[in-house]
Amino acid sequence: MQWFKTINVKTLQKYNFDKFNRILYATMNIKSHLTKIFYWLIILAYLLLFIYVVIRANNLSFTHDESLSYAILFDNPMAIQTANNHILNTLFMWLSSLFFGNSEIALRLPNILSFGLYLYASFVIFKETKNAWLMALGSCLILLNPFLIDYFSLARGYGISLGCMMLSLYFFLRNGFNYHTFNDFIKDYKLTITFGSLAVFANLAIINYLIATILIFTIQYLILKKKSPKEFSKPFSKFVIVLTFVPLVLGFIMLMFLKIKNQLYIGEKTLLGALNSFIENSFYFSSYPSWILDFIEFFIIATLMLGLISIILKKDYFSKFFLILLLIGLIIIGLFFEHILFNANYPQDRTTLSFVPLFGLFIYFFIIHIRQFYIQKNTIIIGFFILVALPLFYHFISNMNFVYTKTWRYDAHTKKTILMIDSYAKNDTKRLTISNEWFFEPTLNYYIHSRNMNIQPSTRDEITLDANFIYKLIDDKKISNFDTLITYNDINTILLVKQKQ
Repeated sequence: MQWFKTINVKTLQKYNFDKFNRILYATMNIKSHLTKIFYWLIILAYLLLFIYVVIRANNLSFTHDESLSYAILFDNPMAIQTANNHILNTLFMWLSSLFFGNSEIALRLPNILSFGLYLYASFVIFKETKNAWLMALGSCLILLNPFLIDYFSLARGYGISLGCMMLSLYFFLRNGFNYHTFNDFIKDYKLTITFGSLAVFANLAIINYLIATILIFTIQYLILKKKSPKEFSKPFSKFVIVLTFVPLVLGFIMLMFLKIKNQLYIGEKTLLGALNSFIENSFYFSSYPSWILDFIEFFIIATLMLGLISIILKKDYFSKFFLILLLIGLIIIGLFFEHILFNANYPQDRTTLSFVPLFGLFIYFFIIHIRQFYIQKNTIIIGFFILVALPLFYHFISNMNFVYTKTWRYDAHTKKTILMIDSYAKNDTKRLTISNEWFFEPTLNYYIHSRNMNIQPSTRDEITLDANFIYKLIDDKKISNFDTLITYNDINTILLVKQKQ
């Protein structure tokens, strides 16, 4: 008791204060370590996703449209005049073939590397918030779409265009409206347009994105010029003018050429049809009740409207949230006017892919907007993560595979089929023949040509009994003098071999 009495109040207060500081420091230190661990887990997830794309690119059978692109290079140069010729993809396929050969993964390498661009751009956009939960949520929104991931494992222009577009979006959003010098503004403009133009040359459907970004930068310039007339009254260089107009003119010429050739026939007749196509393809191979499609459709339309209303109410006109909403709005307006003026169809199927990162970023910045103006606590982010990111994660995991693609599922076993035929052809002095359904023709010929098989090229003629092998859809028709080699019940096809006489 005597010892206790000798402790004065100040000493006790100091002791408690120091203890509190130590506890606070330890707590903050734990949080800091947990945040770092969370960031590294996100980076690990990015790496695993990239590995998944590489494995798929190596394992998946070549597909119908990929084989048509291969034919442009080695078999049918006239196909360069079709919509199948995604210029940048065709060029990169040729370069990759030159250095690495004609294997599936070699020809798909440009798209694999484009996924690296897509991942990098996603990472640098999300890390600016310095919030691990937000970064994880944003990553789920724009990465965990199995239909989108398909195209980074295939030799088509869509993966290249998405990678370039995502990098363009990073430079588009990097500074928002916060430009203090003309040079900084022009630097972001040039990088945005450069990668946006590359995206257009990989996939012409991205041209509305390029036009929209140019319009938005023009609006930004006029606002900045009004605020700082001395700094933003400098003349544009000839390079900037050329960079602006040449890709637009070339893109317009390519579109008119394809229109004359009657190659622009794919598409939806309404905007709602385009939205439904986007959602249904994102479902991939999952079967969900119809009300889920209706709910997602309503959710997308409602959040776009609510986002616009909230921006007006809060006068949040100089945010990245407003920029991404304005971008989506201008693209939709562009699609509408194209439909009215040129009778053009709305996007469908794979031409809707660009809306995955656009709408994902919209939701991401909407949550930041809500956190800034309505609910400042981190619980809003965790809540959205549970409600949105976890279902996306489950959907992606349940659709992971190394055999099928959504658009060309029928080609899942074409590689296995032709290799089986090749095992017979190697032991035969004559070139064997195959009769097949028309849609198998490009892929069969890719393997026959690229691997120099002792097999006659496939045709699109009707099934004939004169061939050594028949690869067809399963039906009730019995074919005499042929034995079954293999049946693929998952895609409803069968491979037959002629009986030896």
